Amino acid sequence: MLLARIPQPDYRVLAARSGEQALILAAGEPPDPVLLDITMPEMDGYTVLTRLREPSFRTAHTTGRTGR
Repeated sequence: MLLARIPQPDYRVLAARSGEQALILAAGEPPDPVLLDITMPEMDGYTVLTRLREPSFRTAHTTGRTGR
């Protein structure tokens, strides 16, 4: 639902269904910004955020949300 509010012509949106998939996408094409679901399956958003802050990733802006 949140992705529908992002103006598509202005941004290229990459969506992942899990934290591991998000890291794979980020490794292939460094995103800016990143919107995380804190309660993602397999690997939560906090863990993904920690990994994205490692020097091997070049991600400038991150934020987190949860549907809870």
